[in-house]
Amino acid sequence: MSFEQPWLLTPVQFSEIALFHGSCEAWRTPEPIGGGYDEVFWTAEDPLTAQIYIPTWHGEMLFSIDEYRLAESIIPDTSSFLWGIAEQLGARAVIHRSDALGRAESWSSTGKDITYGDIKAHLHSLGYTGAGYSNENFRVKDAYKAQPDGSKIKVPIPAETFPLGRLVMIPRPPQQDDIDFREGRDPDLTEKQYHMIDRFQAAFAQGAQSIRINDFCQSPYMGNVGHTSIGFHSDTMKSLSDAGLVRIIPATHRDFTGGWSKYPDDFLTEDFLQWHFSETVRAIALGREVPAEVIDAHQVRLDHVLATAQGEDPFLIIVGLDSLRLPQPVAGLNEARIAELTWEIETNSWQQAGSFSVNSLGGLHYCGEPEFIEAVRQKGYCVPVKATMLNSDGHTVTCAMITEAIALAHELDVVDLSYP
Repeated sequence: MSFEQPWLLTPVQFSEIALFHGSCEAWRTPEPIGGGYDEVFWTAEDPLTAQIYIPTWHGEMLFSIDEYRLAESIIPDTSSFLWGIAEQLGARAVIHRSDALGRAESWSSTGKDITYGDIKAHLHSLGYTGAGYSNENFRVKDAYKAQPDGSKIKVPIPAETFPLGRLVMIPRPPQQDDIDFREGRDPDLTEKQYHMIDRFQAAFAQGAQSIRINDFCQSPYMGNVGHTSIGFHSDTMKSLSDAGLVRIIPATHRDFTGGWSKYPDDFLTEDFLQWHFSETVRAIALGREVPAEVIDAHQVRLDHVLATAQGEDPFLIIVGLDSLRLPQPVAGLNEARIAELTWEIETNSWQQAGSFSVNSLGGLHYCGEPEFIEAVRQKGYCVPVKATMLNSDGHTVTCAMITEAIALAHELDVVDLSYP
């Protein structure tokens, strides 16, 4: 059973031989490195815990819209997020006099009359319902959007927008190889072990390959969640990367969906499962042996794909377009288009226009706008894209090919227990 051959293991089995790290920072180096605080690269024992560390967004605005003010017009205020939204909806004003905080004391309206009710309706359209007795309290994700004149304005973005990130996977070392600072104790918020920097440095100086501590992640749903973290020195991460033992896939924030998870499957995320599914299907397409139990673990996902595409339709998988593995940029690109695509990718609103294909060696090829590739590079993203597969003969893998290969795999897995 091998980390390098995930299709030989079910998703749960693979998660038990791997460690995971979630991040949404723009990466500039090809291998993962330790953090600036302690120079340790920390990992969790399951994808869900790792991806809770990916934030839900970079910034939010908190404000209230009282029920009794819904019919009132928004007062111009150059420092107000609400006035900024009103302007985006068509409000305009010539301000004749303002107070020291930028709030208009005298003005002339030159655009649409936008009320607090209009703002609330707009926020509802973006997926925000508000909290409080009359749903008056809002926590709204915001981002700076570039304008044609080069300026930027702060705008609200849909509630279901999450930052693009990465899930890093490395082989799980034997626990006896760790230096375990937990010492049999449960996680304790009054004794945060991630501050023991001197002890970490001493352990690595003495040749430790990994260290183990009690840690906490902040789940928006569950609050502080205690878990074990396993840390590695940057030199160890470079060695793993040089050996091809670091897998990096697209990922975003994930969280518990209802109560405390009890089973191993509950700690697997959609990003992890989609990656494992794609690896499994590629192995099938390339004629590699895939155990029937692995195929069965993905049966629902397979049925969903084959219900929407059949026969000679290409079988599409999800792969990562990683900014760290892109060729050098070409000259003469449309900068305005790059900015537009960057915004669409950042806010999860982009539509895949070009086509991607994965060859039998895992190489990713693209036919489409070069500006899209440049937008991914400039932001340091790892973007999930749909791709066709090419088999060892260079032919596009179809749904019929996958269906036939799966049927054959199940036939070979049948054991004849009949008596002669």
